[in-house]
Amino acid sequence: MARRGKILAIKWGMNPNSSSLGVDVTFLIAGAAMIAMATPVVGALLRIRGQRQVNNALASTSRAGAVDNTADASSGSNDA
Repeated sequence: MARRGKILAIKWGMNPNSSSLGVDVTFLIAGAAMIAMATPVVGALLRIRGQRQVNNALASTSRAGAVDNTADASSGSNDA
């Protein structure tokens, strides 16, 4: 049985027959993987930020509504 050769080194994108296409594909795959990992994180941050804004708006509306309700009640009793 003949001895098999050893792999001495791996060079990404160094295939002369591919016109260095391997480098482009490698970076495209790595970039797509990074975007796929970052998308849920960004979505979660935006969702948390949106919930805070809604909660702040509801809190300010309820505070303003309480003041308006007492003013409406007192002006309504004066009119009657």
